[in-house]
Amino acid sequence: MGCSVTCTEPDPLSPRSPSEELPNLEDLTISQSLPVLEALPVAEQHTDSGQPSQSEENDIPSSDSDTASLDDYDWESPICTGDNKAIKTYDSMYQYRNQMSYKLFLEEEAGLSEDKHELIFSQDCEMRWVGGRNRVSNGLKIDISMTEEFSDRYLSEKSKRMEKPPFSNNQAMFLMPLKGNPWYGYIQTVYATRPCHCNMEQRYCGKKCTFPYNNDPKLLKVFIRLYDWDQKYIPSHQAVKTLRILPASVGVSRAFRAMAIHPSPTMYTMLMGNDIIVQKIPDLELEYSGTNFNNSQKDAIKSVMGNTVTILQGPPGTGKTSTITEMITQLLKNNVYPILVVAASNTAVDNIAEKLLPQYSDVMLRIVSGAKEAEYKSDHILNRICLHKIVYDLMPVYIQQLIDKLNDPKSFITNEESKTIMNARNPISEELVASRKVLLCTTVVSGGGQFKKVEKVPVVIMDEATQTAEYASLIPLSLFDVGKIVLVGDQKQLSGFSEVPGLEVSLFERIIANGTYTPTLMLDTQYRMHPAISEFPRIKFYNRSLQNGTSGKYSDGLPENPVTFWDTRGQHEESPTILLNSKDKHYSFSNLGEAELVKQVLVYLIYEKQIERSKIGVISPYGGQRSIISSILAKDTRVNPEGSEVHFQEDRDPLNQKKPVTIHIVSDITIASIDAYQGREKDYIVMSCVRSNEENKIGFLKDGRRLNVALTRARHGLILIGDVRCLKEGDDLWKSYMAFLKARGYLFRGSDFKYE
Repeated sequence: MGCSVTCTEPDPLSPRSPSEELPNLEDLTISQSLPVLEALPVAEQHTDSGQPSQSEENDIPSSDSDTASLDDYDWESPICTGDNKAIKTYDSMYQYRNQMSYKLFLEEEAGLSEDKHELIFSQDCEMRWVGGRNRVSNGLKIDISMTEEFSDRYLSEKSKRMEKPPFSNNQAMFLMPLKGNPWYGYIQTVYATRPCHCNMEQRYCGKKCTFPYNNDPKLLKVFIRLYDWDQKYIPSHQAVKTLRILPASVGVSRAFRAMAIHPSPTMYTMLMGNDIIVQKIPDLELEYSGTNFNNSQKDAIKSVMGNTVTILQGPPGTGKTSTITEMITQLLKNNVYPILVVAASNTAVDNIAEKLLPQYSDVMLRIVSGAKEAEYKSDHILNRICLHKIVYDLMPVYIQQLIDKLNDPKSFITNEESKTIMNARNPISEELVASRKVLLCTTVVSGGGQFKKVEKVPVVIMDEATQTAEYASLIPLSLFDVGKIVLVGDQKQLSGFSEVPGLEVSLFERIIANGTYTPTLMLDTQYRMHPAISEFPRIKFYNRSLQNGTSGKYSDGLPENPVTFWDTRGQHEESPTILLNSKDKHYSFSNLGEAELVKQVLVYLIYEKQIERSKIGVISPYGGQRSIISSILAKDTRVNPEGSEVHFQEDRDPLNQKKPVTIHIVSDITIASIDAYQGREKDYIVMSCVRSNEENKIGFLKDGRRLNVALTRARHGLILIGDVRCLKEGDDLWKSYMAFLKARGYLFRGSDFKYE
């Protein structure tokens, strides 16, 4: 959906600068000035929170000077959040591959730890280039002594006991010279040997050689071949000696493998972005499985049946999951299968799987990464359709015992036992995947070995297409012979995050920006939010093209006006915060005063309004505030009467090796960042805005997509806590929202929360 007004929002196709959300640290030393939160914070770490005493709160002046400027402010003018004027196209696959390769290198390089221990240095190994000097189709041979120090850098204790190599076939590798751009390659062969007294290499030393030097470290033999599109001259002999090698993550390696495949005409058109293809809704008479589909949903379903490509915008609460489920139903009715359903997060995949489960459990398969298998236990609703569970049940008892041992963090298995498991399990896994009609997994998992026997996929449906980085989209769309492509997303909501310019942009967003497929279909009726909650997003972000499908009439006891903004009047200042985890540290913000007000709101909702804890969610823009709130709630006997510990949930697939999306749960109340809550909903949402400072800086709260996500998570009630002055002065969009709140009478000031 285009927008004719002038864009004043940050360009959504430009990189989100991480520094924009960080405190000014020029005059601060970390050890002296910033609270450091390890795991969960405690309130005492924030000694200068700006939280007023009870008497100070009672003395807050009653003047409306902070909001006087909002009276005549035009809040109804739409903005262009998510609509981009900077169109990115490509002239050839050669250009596309080289530019994408360099971006992926920058992404992996940005993820290195401070000591860069992930790199392979020249002192770790012997390197030599083999082949001629004029072509890059030759490669780099590497001999690595598997010393204890080297093994510790790449392998867990469990992997070392299994004698697993630290690298794998087809893993992408970046060959980094001291100056200039890297070479892009992949591992063609990798195996371990032991040096023998006869100086002969023996891959399985000890079987052919009577006197191997068993006390010497193994020698890892790696051969890296360059990708065909890397046309740079091969490094000189001297340059080879100084190369550093950066092994790529699983997700990036699978994206490289997908890029190496010659694209279909459909994929070529999508990736280049130079053509405009007019799509028509076919005139089909379909017998729908339900009677409640609106016209926009029916058009989307018909498009999938009649078009090769369907680009579907699904604003919040418009029934994306139900629409996708009906697409699958109609395709199966017409004997179109297998259907591959993917998304960036496991939550989105599970939502679709749960909708399909009652009718299609016998023909569907949920495939999760090995690191996620433990989360799908026998009590999980999807357990019976999970690949790993079905395969486990088909194994003989002794193999099951080995698998149990493998999955036990305290147990170890040998290399031979590991091979026994793989030899028994892999063929059955491959057969099951090849035989099912509906396959559901994350985008990265779709590039796994389980799909080895899947040659043709008539349809790929990608949910959360806006949150899926373009390189990750290539995995399901390029690795198979794909007939139809369905991308479902919303450019008005948040995309992924990357520090590399342009890499956070999804293929969905680029297609919308380029106008490759026109017109873009949009689901136009929201069924989630009370009309008072949806009013501002519908007008401001969707230019009134989104309708309400709810009346707003709910049970007695709920407030007549469900939106409330509790203005702190600058009495609770923000604090810069450092979050530490096992790998790195990053800067964030917290606001202890607002966290205490969140607790007050929750106590009111639970005890005055009798709202179940499981129906309440707490969101904040910053991870630092999420941790502060979790800590405070866990210690409060009214919110957490049983004294339960904070429970952590992580979404996104660990194969990406990116920062996981972490959600905290305290006594059934979920606490998360706004970004983590995208795709989720609760009856009641309480939001802490955090930012409150004299300079009126609000950082990445200026991103309209983040505000859109925050305002559209609640069904029945939305309560926000923040500093009106700071927010309205910090950004015109927030000024519009404050003007809307004042015009509707939703602003609240006082020391004791009320929600009538």
